[in-house]
Formats: sequence, C-alpha cells, structure tokens
Amino acid sequence: MTNRATEIVSLALQRVPPKVIAQRLCVHPNTVYQRIREARQAGEVIPYFKTPSKLEAAEARPSARPEEAEASPSTKHIVVSVRLYSLLTTEAARRGLTPTEAAQRLLEKALLGTVVA
Repeated sequence: MTNRATEIVSLALQRVPPKVIAQRLCVHPNTVYQRIREARQAGEVIPYFKTPSKLEAAEARPSARPEEAEASPSTKHIVVSVRLYSLLTTEAARRGLTPTEAAQRLLEKALLGTVVA
C-alpha cells in the first residue's frame, strides 16, 4: 500500500468522511472511494459512511440564494441565451453599467418608452 493509500485508510478508520479526506489530501473523491474499497477487500474493517438522503440534503440547504434574498419582492428573473448575455455584458461594460442595470434600462426603454436614471 502506498503512503497516500495508508493516509486515506487511516483517516477512514477515524470516521472522516471520504469527501473530507479528498479535500484534505487534495485528491479526487473517486480515488478515496477506490482506496477504501481496496482496503476493505484486503480485510481492513473500515466503517461504511452514511450519505445524506436527498430530502436531508434539501433541508440542510439554504432556502434562498443570496441574490434572491437581497432582491425586492417585486424583482423577477428572466433567462437569456449565452450569446444575448454576452452582448448585454459587452454593452453594459461600454456604458459603465452592470449587466442587470443595462438589462433594466433596455427593458424600460422598450416597454415604457423611458429610461429611469
């Protein structure tokens, strides 16, 4: 067993989750899972790690994204193509605006005939 595999097995025996092991040792998570599997096949008694169910993961996740939490209740989101967003970003940078500000002004001008400053 290599040094890296020994480290992985040692941490796994200490009940450190595989994803945490991967982060600590700067290796791909699949490498960690493979080394643990090989060690189990070789007779090591490594405990199995409980993975959270999708429901538990969803409950642990924050309910709103940061940008949604900061937006006013009247703010809505729209989806645009990558090409359109690229053009909007370029034009916004040229005018010294953020893409959001540029989109807002463009829509106001098109829909209301005025641009709010």
